[in-house]
Amino acid sequence: MIRARRRALLSLVALAALVALAPRPAAAADAAPTPVRVATFCPFVNEALAGAGDHAKVVASVRRSFHQPVPEGVADLGTPHTPNVEVLASSGATLVVIDRTSHAALAPKLSAQGLEVFEIDTSSVEATFTGLTELGKRTGASDVVDPRIEKARSALAAQKPAEPVRVLALMGTPSSFFVMTKRSWQGDLLSKLGFVNVAADVVGEERAPGFVPLSDEVLVGLAPDRVLLVAHGDVDAVKQAFERRMQERGVWRSPKDGAFPVVEVLPPERFLANPGLALPEVARLLVSDAPQADVAAPPRGAAASEVVPSAGATVREVAPPSGGGL
Repeated sequence: MIRARRRALLSLVALAALVALAPRPAAAADAAPTPVRVATFCPFVNEALAGAGDHAKVVASVRRSFHQPVPEGVADLGTPHTPNVEVLASSGATLVVIDRTSHAALAPKLSAQGLEVFEIDTSSVEATFTGLTELGKRTGASDVVDPRIEKARSALAAQKPAEPVRVLALMGTPSSFFVMTKRSWQGDLLSKLGFVNVAADVVGEERAPGFVPLSDEVLVGLAPDRVLLVAHGDVDAVKQAFERRMQERGVWRSPKDGAFPVVEVLPPERFLANPGLALPEVARLLVSDAPQADVAAPPRGAAASEVVPSAGATVREVAPPSGGGL
C-alpha cells in the first residue's frame, strides 16, 4: 500500500516537471507588448511617435493651431493653452507629455489622476531634441524616434545665412509686444542658425519664459537690420500697431535715407509653438528669406514688397512654402 502511494506521488511529481518544462503555446510566448497610451500637450509628439504603434500610441493631443485639427483617430484636447482634462480622462491615456515651460503647474493635478507625467523642456532646440530622445527611451520607441532626431539635427546644421544678420524677433498683440530672448526656443534657434539676435540678453519681467515686454528703453537701444514679427491674434491689427509704433518713436531710421528696417511678419502657426522635429522647416523660412541668402529681402524703404503702405516702414508677410507642413 505504501509502495503504491509512493509510486503515485512520484508519477505526479514527474508529470508536474514535464508540464513546467513543456514549451508555451506560440500565442502566449509571442504576445505583442501593450503600447504605451500617450496623450500630449506638445503637438510635435504626434510626428515623433508616428509609426511606433508596437511601443507607443498617441491617443489624445492638443491642436497645433486653432484651425488645424488633430490627427485622425486621436482625441482632441483643444489648445495647448487650455488642454481639455475631461477629454484627457476619457482617452485611456496612461502617460501625458507636457511642456515644462507652459504646463508645469498642471503636473500635480495630472499625477493625482493616476497619469504618468513626462515633461519636455521646449525652451531651446537642444532641450527639445533631448526631451524627445528621453521620450523614445521611456516608450521603447528609440528605434523610431532617434533617427528622426538625427535627421532634424543634420538639416539644421546645414542651414546658415551667408553672413551674420542683426535681427530682432518679436511676438506681438495689437496692444503689446515682447522680444524673444535667447531663453526662448525662437531666440535659441536664431543663434543656432548664425543670426545675431540683438535682444538675446534683454532682461525684464517675463510674461512667458524668454519673452520680455518691449519697452521704449529697449526699443531705442536696439539697431536691427531685420525685424521678425510673430502675430498673436489679429495679424493685420498687429502689423499696423507695430508699424505705427515705429513711426511714432522714430527709432531705427537709416541715417542715409530715413528709411526703417523691413518688418517681416512670420506665419504664427509655425513660430508661436515649438514645432519639434519640424524645426528645420521653420529654420528654412528664416534662412531662405535672409538678405544674403537664396531669396533676398528688399532694401530698406523698397516699396515693391510693401504689404501695408506707410510713410517709410516696410511691413511684409513671409508665407510658408506650399505643401510644407508642421
